[in-house]
Amino acid sequence: MIDFNKISKIKTKKDIKKYKIDEPIFLSNYLFHYLIMTNNIEAMKLTKHPIYKENNEGLQGFHLAAKIYNETKSLDMIKYLLKEYPEYFANINYFNEHFLLHFGVDDNLLKLFTEFKKLDWEYILMHKIESDEDYSSGKTFLSHIFYEGSSKLINYILKNFKIDYTELDNSP
Repeated sequence: MIDFNKISKIKTKKDIKKYKIDEPIFLSNYLFHYLIMTNNIEAMKLTKHPIYKENNEGLQGFHLAAKIYNETKSLDMIKYLLKEYPEYFANINYFNEHFLLHFGVDDNLLKLFTEFKKLDWEYILMHKIESDEDYSSGKTFLSHIFYEGSSKLINYILKNFKIDYTELDNSP
């Protein structure tokens, strides 16, 4: 059984050495999955984690942090991951999803876009979702922003990103 309380209290390298970083603990969840679930950024800082690995739900580190954000509205873990693991921010999982699909259309995207300007946001905004089971199949996340986003978010994207809008699909 996973002791979330114990994992949430990891603070030192001695504490973290009790766990294997490169092996799943339970249901294909690695230690970093549980650290993200418990928002234990201090323990995340103690070592490099294989955040590109998926759990049994197809969630990599960024995907899970976005899913947790959607429930808590705390950007702390996502900002930490963007700062420390920028090379993985655009990873696509087994289900052809990037982390913004779990984040959702939200004005807090503006904070991420402005704070992490050097990342290739256009890539994941324009990535086509190819799922037969999802209403979004064949659409981009940008389409969702144009359909559901605030005028502030849409205007920011129009002014700051170099996107070929002719590639967009016509429906949400």
